[in-house]
This record gives sequence, C-alpha cells and structure tokens, in this order.
Amino acid sequence: MKQAAIFNCQDLDGWAQCYIDFLGPTYQCTVYDVFHHEYPTDDELADFDVFAITGSTSTAYVIDSPPDGFVTEFGSFTQKLMERVKASQSSNQKTQKLIGICFGHQIIAHYCGGRTESKNSFTMGTDDILLSEKAKTYRFVQKALDSVGETDANFAQYKPRALKSHQDRVTVVPDDAIVLAGSDNSSHELLVYGDYCLTSQFHPELTNETINKLLVPLHQRTEPDFKLSEGSDFSQSEKDHLFFETLFRAFLSSSS
Repeated sequence: MKQAAIFNCQDLDGWAQCYIDFLGPTYQCTVYDVFHHEYPTDDELADFDVFAITGSTSTAYVIDSPPDGFVTEFGSFTQKLMERVKASQSSNQKTQKLIGICFGHQIIAHYCGGRTESKNSFTMGTDDILLSEKAKTYRFVQKALDSVGETDANFAQYKPRALKSHQDRVTVVPDDAIVLAGSDNSSHELLVYGDYCLTSQFHPELTNETINKLLVPLHQRTEPDFKLSEGSDFSQSEKDHLFFETLFRAFLSSSS
C-alpha cells in the first residue's frame, strides 16, 4: 500500500478525515497537525509517496511565529517540500508528489515564487470551473473527463461545478506553474507544477454534506458577523464531484 502524509492546517474535528477519504483506499495516511507544529523527520519524509496540504482559515501571507502561529514556519517547510518532490522526479529515490487544496494551493504558490492576497470579499458556495485548452493535453485531465463521459468535442462546454470557501486567492502564479483552470471568481483555480504538484483553489475533497457539516458551523463559530450570501449554493452534482476526485487521483497515480 502506498503511503501518504497529510499536513493538516485546521484545528477542526473531522477535517483531516475529508482528505483521507479523498485520497481513497490506495493510501495509508499519516496525519501531521502542523498547526500544533507536528512534522515528520527527514527519514520519515523519504517513506511517503504522496503529500497533501489541507485547507485552512489561516492566511498564507501572514508573518507569525511559534507557539502562537504556524504559517511562516510551515511556509518554509512547504518550500523545502516542493524542492524535494521536484528533485524526486529525476533521482533514483522514490518518486513523490504533492497536492494542495485552498490554503494548500495558496501557501505553495506564495512560498514558491508567486503571491497570495486577500480578495476582500468572502466566497462560499459553488463556482463553475473553466478548463483551459492546455488542460486537455494532460493525461490525468483526460482520465477525469473520461470518467464522467465527457469527450473532446464537448470539452469547451463542460464546466464542472466546484465547492468553494475562501477569501484569499493566488494573484501571481509561480514561474514553474501552469494554469489549467479559472473561474469568474479567480483566474487561477487549478495549477500544475511539472509532474510533481497539483493544487486547487476550490475544494475537491468536500461534498455537499461535509461543507455544511464542517465549514459552515466553523465560520459561524469563529466569525461573529458571518452570514451566507443570498443564493449561496452547495449543490455540486455527483458527476462533478467524481470529475475532480478522479482528476487528483489520476495525477497522483501517473505522470501528466
């Protein structure tokens, strides 16, 4: 069985389990609560096939320090982790890959040559994801399209709906990254870095049930003025959820 390390960036019961379920039964997962400064040793890092950075209500660009904060410390770790997985593609060691979701997407970009900033307004609900022409040249994207019965002829018309919950966004893309998708809300919804890293602003790991069970109560507890905007929609189809799930799993299991 392959080994996965999940870097859990949110102190929330059930949060890491969303990512364990998302990766699926192929992986035996070890969770590191990085918000409590839990990290693997260098020897332990070498044992993993896959790394996943979770979402978080924290901001990737904040400058903080332990014990109260974890972001700056974790940002430096993320930068080294990216160097590690990139180097693994051309070494005799185990090939490793990294995925980042929402905060994970943002902190990877911010510490690897890009920039993450606040968009001032909070987004929670669903958004149509617009795949770029470049996206369909990647085999893992093709596998995801095949899994939901979409063809090249219908590529431009298929706009899978993703679940979202964020205020920050990547505004400058690192030189190593290629934009595979955007939306009306963000131009940089899906980024791929070579064969070794895939990140998304949206939440492919969440379902209609888990976003209502976990994230809505979290924001209601931590933000006294939090209100869902009128018309907020958490209705993602099973087809679109399968598309995003297959997209990430196919990326992790094969080259682009």
